[in-house]
Amino acid sequence: MKRFIIAPIALTFVASSALAGPPPNKAERAKDKAAIKEDHREVRNDRWDAARLDSLAARYLAASASPIRGKIVALDTEFLAELNLELRESHIEVAEKNAEVKQSKAEVEKEKRQVGRNILKGQPVRAVKNSVELADDKRDLKDDRGDLGVEIAHRNEKQILHKRFVSLRGKIMPAPIAEKLGIINEALALARSEVVGDVKERREDRRELREDRRKSP
Repeated sequence: MKRFIIAPIALTFVASSALAGPPPNKAERAKDKAAIKEDHREVRNDRWDAARLDSLAARYLAASASPIRGKIVALDTEFLAELNLELRESHIEVAEKNAEVKQSKAEVEKEKRQVGRNILKGQPVRAVKNSVELADDKRDLKDDRGDLGVEIAHRNEKQILHKRFVSLRGKIMPAPIAEKLGIINEALALARSEVVGDVKERREDRRELREDRRKSP
């Protein structure tokens, strides 16, 4: 008789586990891998952006030696198109970072509640484990808030560069050309700093994946 009683219970447990979805740590690892994949895409795209601006800066410098109005206007238009594209991407990235901050805050609050429940249930071992995970979630939240701050600063700087350049568009006298070249070089420096930030973020996401792999599944 016991064999027939235990079997349904075991089947019920297996079925319940399957319906519950992947273990939390497995889900974390999947999220880390997705983040690393996105990091690769951002590094590649931002390197392309920096390369295009580098080329534009070189061509603008060459054109400034003996400025021809039609050529300068064409380069002005090209740079503004590039900057408009960068601004659109920045708005998207700010929205994405905002979403990541909200998700991290939700994870922190969830882990806090889990710690409290385990303490009330008299389960100190589980409470300690959740406290460690809570510390990790708080660190992730801090990192996400920092990333959001950087993206907002970059977006604001691009808006300022755009406004300055628009006021000089089409001008071919030495002073405004020199100022426009300076703006292009500022945009190039910003693009390069974004590549550095992307590489740093990819390194952090890889570290998080290694940490999640070390945890029990």
